[in-house]
Amino acid sequence: MEGCDWALLLQLCDAALPTGAFAHSYGMEAAKAAGAFSNDAGLRFRGAAAYVEATLRQQAALVLPLLRQALAVLKAGGGVDELRAVNAAATAALANGPAIRASQRQGVALARLALEAFPAHGTQALLRPLWKAGLRRQADAPHTVVSLAAVCHCYGVAAADAQKVILYTTTRDMMSAAVRLDLIGPIEAARLTASFGLGPKPKPKPTSKPKPRPRPRPKPSPDPNRSRSCNPLTLTLTLTTSGRCCGSSP
Repeated sequence: MEGCDWALLLQLCDAALPTGAFAHSYGMEAAKAAGAFSNDAGLRFRGAAAYVEATLRQQAALVLPLLRQALAVLKAGGGVDELRAVNAAATAALANGPAIRASQRQGVALARLALEAFPAHGTQALLRPLWKAGLRRQADAPHTVVSLAAVCHCYGVAAADAQKVILYTTTRDMMSAAVRLDLIGPIEAARLTASFGLGPKPKPKPTSKPKPRPRPRPKPSPDPNRSRSCNPLTLTLTLTTSGRCCGSSP
């Protein structure tokens, strides 16, 4: 978060941000209505986890490249016209009507919020034309990724942090929908969020280095020229059994 206001990032990730994203389930409600989730609790949890993972992969494949493109265009000195090109690419990438409308509604809400709550650092020049275009014609409304890119660029948010905002808010909204639809519980939602690497990570426990095992010493090879009777114990036993000790005559 170096070079940007960390409080802005927390605010962008906050579920209380009035953009309408918190009510978006990314199709989870329709999937439940279609019977995509089992009645068994264990299978239902695994189904919800698989759904969230598939959606995150889709976001990483479609939305994150558009976010990076928009940020790169703005960093290179581009303006509203270049953002409109990225916005058209976002419409083509999302492809289906419900997803396009949901993204544009949230994008318009974020643009309006940024004009009112984050008016500094050039957001007016970038977002006001896009917001007005969306009011005139729904097809020209800015997508969430475009509005977010404009805000992040104006406030110096790095591309890596902006991408984390997209992934976290996507997971947050789907977890909220999964709990609301009684697919998983709140604790399971927190555990699932952490399993995707989007929650607090436990500190690794210090591991002690294993002690090296001592190498077995090689046994000395027997000397063929040495008689077994040379062993003192063997010699003593031999002499005792033959009566050749304790002063016995040969």
